[in-house]
Amino acid sequence: MAVVVVDYQGGNVRSVVNVLKHLGASVVISNKAKDIAEAEHVILPGQGHFGACARELKTAGLWQALSDRIQNNKAFLGICVGFQLLYEESEESPGVQGFGLIPKKITKFTAGEHGKVPHMGWNNIQTAKDSALFKGIKNNADFYFVHSYFAPQQEGKDLKQSLCEYGASFVAAIEKGAVWGCQFHVEKSQQAGLRVLQNFLAI
Repeated sequence: MAVVVVDYQGGNVRSVVNVLKHLGASVVISNKAKDIAEAEHVILPGQGHFGACARELKTAGLWQALSDRIQNNKAFLGICVGFQLLYEESEESPGVQGFGLIPKKITKFTAGEHGKVPHMGWNNIQTAKDSALFKGIKNNADFYFVHSYFAPQQEGKDLKQSLCEYGASFVAAIEKGAVWGCQFHVEKSQQAGLRVLQNFLAI
């Protein structure tokens, strides 16, 4: 089946779809659990609030299908809040559970300690060794960020973490098998972002 971009009335869906079509991919925008289960590749864009995104996915009946896909290691890419939802929880939404692939809490940047909040604009990434996500992209390439909350590093079997510096080091992207996540906006990161999407579609 075509690449499914999850539509739950949130996230930067149209921009992601436009970039995928530019790459020649066949794309379906869907809010159906069946499509998520059957797709070869699924992308979950996200922007805004951790708790609101989780709530909308549950209201739309998509949460369990996404959770099953993630736990079964089927090709999945979470972008921005879609990436943060791969973690257990977030300081942004106390009591709201993420997908829990990574048992760590998303944390808020502290103004002054980390710089201006939100972290917005271009920043470079130190890529993980043997990264498939960043294949063909030079180390320390720049990507576009807009976020106030960040993922701390986490030890984990088969977990690759690529890092960015903003006052302190934080996780800019993860790979765990076929499940990938990017804190930066792939669709706004020009040629480097296009290559990340090409690498994802090659899974």
